[in-house]
Amino acid sequence: MKIINKYSITALFFLFVSVITKAQIEVLSNGKVGVATSSPTEFLDVVGNINIGTSNAFKINGNKILWHNNITTDIFIGIGAGTSTTGANNCLFGYNAGYTNSTGYNNTAVGSQALYSNTTGYHNSATGASALYSNTTGFANTATGLTALYANTGNQNTATGMQALRFNTSGALNTATGYQAAYSNTTGSYNTASGYGALNDNTTGSYNTAFGTGTGNLGGSNTTGSNNTFVGYNATVSTAGISNITALGNGATTSASNMVRVGNSAVTSIGGYANWTNISDGRFKTNVQENVKGLEFIKKLRPVTYQMNTNAIDDFVIQNMPDSVKTAHQQGMDFAGSSAMVHSGFIAQEVEQAAQDAVFNSSIVHHPANDTDPYSLAYAEIVVPLVKAVQELSKTVDSLQTAMATCCQQTKSMHLNNSQSNNSKDVELSNKNIVVLDQNVPNPFAEQTVISYFLPDNVSHAQIIFLGQSGKLIKVVDLTEKGKGQINVFANDLSNGTYTYSLIVDGKTVETKKMVKQ
Repeated sequence: MKIINKYSITALFFLFVSVITKAQIEVLSNGKVGVATSSPTEFLDVVGNINIGTSNAFKINGNKILWHNNITTDIFIGIGAGTSTTGANNCLFGYNAGYTNSTGYNNTAVGSQALYSNTTGYHNSATGASALYSNTTGFANTATGLTALYANTGNQNTATGMQALRFNTSGALNTATGYQAAYSNTTGSYNTASGYGALNDNTTGSYNTAFGTGTGNLGGSNTTGSNNTFVGYNATVSTAGISNITALGNGATTSASNMVRVGNSAVTSIGGYANWTNISDGRFKTNVQENVKGLEFIKKLRPVTYQMNTNAIDDFVIQNMPDSVKTAHQQGMDFAGSSAMVHSGFIAQEVEQAAQDAVFNSSIVHHPANDTDPYSLAYAEIVVPLVKAVQELSKTVDSLQTAMATCCQQTKSMHLNNSQSNNSKDVELSNKNIVVLDQNVPNPFAEQTVISYFLPDNVSHAQIIFLGQSGKLIKVVDLTEKGKGQINVFANDLSNGTYTYSLIVDGKTVETKKMVKQ
């Protein structure tokens, strides 16, 4: 029996080797196995295709690593990926990616627990660990980054960046790009945030647009404002819950709803190449009344020059912000230049009082809407009561001229009567041959002023010359027309100071006046 068993075992061995050779399986002494190759370099080296049956999967330590649920358009890679999936066209890669997905279709999840809770949601793309983790039925969402759109249940949101739209729930049609962009948003919709922490505080506000690092934030309390636009580093609002504002520029801060702010308080010039125009179409104006106050209001105004403590007013506007937000807001701002500027204008509180005293209801004064909103003036609107005042003065002048003409005619008649009896003489006076140089208006001036003059017909040659503070000649202007005239002086590039201008007639200095540029 031992001899038979020995030969039997030998026969079986040669039979096994023969089978291995025919099956093109090579087993080396180092434990490496080759399929369709006689020289395997790995512990399992396969040349050609591998077919896994419809109910099987590629496993490691008993866990499915590469498989699909008998739906050929699906592919699942990773432990727990697509465990419950019956929908089609899903690509789920990563530990528990799309773990609870049932009938959801056309979904792509890449990353550990990406799209973990999805059930029937479709057309979703999640890239990054726990991206779109809580999404169940939401559709057409795109999340790229760790925990991007983590809490989402809404639709058609796009989040790109770590924790972008992290807490969004039912909010829809939001777009957030950048680390923690729209981080706190929950139910707000139609928001666009681009930049690190842009719209970070917003929770329920909708239709907001923010471009730039930290835009639209107030340190955790600006949560509900809607229809706002922020452009620039830390462009923001000073008070929570305000809407329909626009803040443009580094640190631009609005302090009330329905407001536009350009630049921060350190800015020293705002302008362009055309004048600002206001819509003034009579077809759309209602309740039009001629009740503008003129001299009564203008006479109560106190024109002053002043300097603005721009650092203090910026501190006032941002007083409700946390200290960390204040520091970030004022980073890089230099208030020296804007605080040193000398302005000419009015005090808003005084203008408000003057309007009240004159019973003049207008929008010249902006009264603060809250404790962070400063007084401001619409200087352009002061033109209207000024025009009214000029009209009132003109009417008075016309009346005086009529009265004087009547009086003069009566006096002349009296003189004629007296001359016939008293041998008196009549003398007529006229200044038609007198050279006149008027003071420039306005004076002092900022950018432009006007100088009027009168040249009689007997003048051969006339000039106006401008001298600097040291007496150095700046400009010579030839006057070629006789009679009344004026020159418009533009001094944008002229430094502040006191200058002189003189009228030279036929080689002689007739008159010299001073003008002040501020």
